[in-house]
Amino acid sequence: MIEFTWAAPPLTPDFARDFRQVAVKVYEDDPIWVSQSEDLVNPFTRGDYELPMDHASFLLARIDGVSIGRALVLLPSIPNRSNQSLQGWIGFFEILPDQTDHASVILNACVETLQSWGAEKIIALKADNQFVGIQIAGFDWPQTVLTPHHPPTYAEMFEAAGFNRTASMRTFELKKNLVAKIRFKAPGYRIRHFLRDDLENEISIFHRLQKEIFSGSENYIPRTLNEDRELINKLLPLIDDELILIAEENSGNPVGLMICIPDVYQQYQESVLNRARIISIGILREHRRRALGAMLATHLSSTLIKKGYVSAEASWIYKSNVPPQRLSRLFKGQPAREFGTFEKVLTSA
Repeated sequence: MIEFTWAAPPLTPDFARDFRQVAVKVYEDDPIWVSQSEDLVNPFTRGDYELPMDHASFLLARIDGVSIGRALVLLPSIPNRSNQSLQGWIGFFEILPDQTDHASVILNACVETLQSWGAEKIIALKADNQFVGIQIAGFDWPQTVLTPHHPPTYAEMFEAAGFNRTASMRTFELKKNLVAKIRFKAPGYRIRHFLRDDLENEISIFHRLQKEIFSGSENYIPRTLNEDRELINKLLPLIDDELILIAEENSGNPVGLMICIPDVYQQYQESVLNRARIISIGILREHRRRALGAMLATHLSSTLIKKGYVSAEASWIYKSNVPPQRLSRLFKGQPAREFGTFEKVLTSA
């Protein structure tokens, strides 16, 4: 019989260790999984979130005292930031390969907890604006920095527990030898890189552009200026300033951005670092259809090649978001991994 143990952050060292060990056992024979990706869980175990939370709780499922599964459920404090239903999130989920028959029981326990907190619908998997989705294809491709990796059966488990896939996100692999000669210029605009010495101004620009570009996008939750400040400060150790690009009008007015970071997960796995991950690209609506995205990609590809990179993963790109997919294909991008978001709408008790 399954026993559930719930714990609110900050976790005790013993509970945090047991929570981590479930993932270690799940992926111990999986060469794609990067063990350092578990570091993404650490802020949650301390109660340190990208977005404010009304509730958060970790779940360990045990049989005869042995942990067989885990989950993190979150209720973000976002009802006044969007016109969406009150969302509950399942942030992390793993279950031992020989215990998958119990997946629905564990997921139903998560649903019941989130419903008791007042959630009107549940999104899985989602821990913040960056860490989203269940892998549904491309399982042989590398796990890149700040992204999840899952066994092929997880989507089926969520569907069996009453979740429906509501969106899909693609990644594309860009190769040095295919992009080296591709060049675009958008008249009236210029590109510059991130200025660490002017950090507060750069944070303000990032905050404004992210809010104006992505508000209204699928499941995107706007952050406050202070939340963006905290996020950027956490990411600073990963950032190569030359890979964070700002598109400006020639007058100096920022109108777009492209965010790329070195894939340190590759360094953990292979002891080399010649792959990057493009996290985000966006242009203000009134400046689109002017080849500005292609100009950003041209500048980035030149910089990556100069620095010795041989490939980059472009992610996440929603299948419904056509322009970034066209841009990826323009630069000879090859479809790689695919992720899905799964939802369950809750009825009133």
